[in-house]
Amino acid sequence: MRSWSNPRGFPEVGRDELFRLFTLTSADVAFVDPGRGRGPADRLGLAVALCTLPWSGFVPDKVSTAPPVAVARLADRLGVNPNDLRTYGKPAKTRTEHLRLVAQYLGWRPPSTIELKELDDFLLARAMEHDSPTLLIRSGGDEPGENEWLAPLKCQPRRTSPATWAVVAQTLATLAVIFLASQLFVHQLGAIGPMLGLSGAVTALLLSPIATELPEIMNAIIWVRQGKTSLALANISGAMMIQTTVPSRLGLLFTPWRFDNALLWAGIVTMIAIAYLLATPRA
Repeated sequence: MRSWSNPRGFPEVGRDELFRLFTLTSADVAFVDPGRGRGPADRLGLAVALCTLPWSGFVPDKVSTAPPVAVARLADRLGVNPNDLRTYGKPAKTRTEHLRLVAQYLGWRPPSTIELKELDDFLLARAMEHDSPTLLIRSGGDEPGENEWLAPLKCQPRRTSPATWAVVAQTLATLAVIFLASQLFVHQLGAIGPMLGLSGAVTALLLSPIATELPEIMNAIIWVRQGKTSLALANISGAMMIQTTVPSRLGLLFTPWRFDNALLWAGIVTMIAIAYLLATPRA
């Protein structure tokens, strides 16, 4: 991830970015140095703008403050002195014209009305998802990835990462709530089964997904709507892995488990559903 010490300055350049973004192709050299009309300072400044615009999305006003290692690499490719960049951009209209030429060369264009409306809808949706109104501004200098748009901490809103004691306390409190709620839920299932004339296994098969699968589905739906597909898939797969291993093993070890007709039919229906889901992507 790139980081800016100055929001309108040049980002810090890493080794990979240096070779990937500050390498001029033959076409780039021909664009920067057409053979006449541009002095060394203009050629070097135009090359810096050409490499910086796709990198950071803008070109700082003080082009002469570009990372020295990047300037040296470009100067070597163009056969000019890196110090020539100090005199670049005088007058300022030269930078403006060069920026226009670079954008045209890269195929950039002004956004259409529809694209601006889509951007506005996207920013509004991101702003409505989080409590901090300045989140988008503070994150504007970073590359927006799927896991970066996280809401601020509820108990420690001024911290970027929670304290260890807070994590432990919240985990223990959550486990206590889950234990007490699960006890209540299981006892209620045991009471509802005879009222409906159903066995305990059938009652659990029909009603337990309300407490187990429904929250996972809702989490997945919310994350998919936010564009966080990786979190949604990880949530579903992780829940399925835990529920098919830990609770099943505990049930087999500590309960008088009997494989009756209800469980047999449940297993058959599950296998049919799995076969259908496996066949659907191939179709």
